Amino acid sequence: MADIFRYDKIVKYKVTAECTQPLHIGSAAGDAGQVLVHPLDDIPFMQAAGIAGVFREYYARLHTKEEAEKLFGSHLAEEACRESRIRFTDGVFCADTENLYIELRPRVKIDPKTAACGSSTIQGSNIIAGTKFSMEYIAAGTRMDFSIYL
Repeated sequence: MADIFRYDKIVKYKVTAECTQPLHIGSAAGDAGQVLVHPLDDIPFMQAAGIAGVFREYYARLHTKEEAEKLFGSHLAEEACRESRIRFTDGVFCADTENLYIELRPRVKIDPKTAACGSSTIQGSNIIAGTKFSMEYIAAGTRMDFSIYL
């Protein structure tokens, strides 16, 4: 079975994807409303695992879950099928930052129990704070570059 997966070359595809609608990629550090930025370049990016997950899900919908596991790997599969046969790089938005636009969009937090927008009093004062907050989005039309290795 392992002989099926032997290969003697790797093919690299360079991909440029364009956002067709605003996209939020959450940041693990800082404010929850910020987009994820690379710690060295300070440019927004999408992690390779997220890109791979989207491709895997799409492939499974076109084919079968089992076929997707053969290509993308599975921790539940036999030893020969555990590793992914496809690799992705992180997606970097607009290396030329003059075409990179970040939108700040207002949002309102809804209480899931009451299905209403609540408010709270700031501790130690009589100031009532609402639940409005803002989130950063990569603007529609922004391009992202990444690579796929087969």
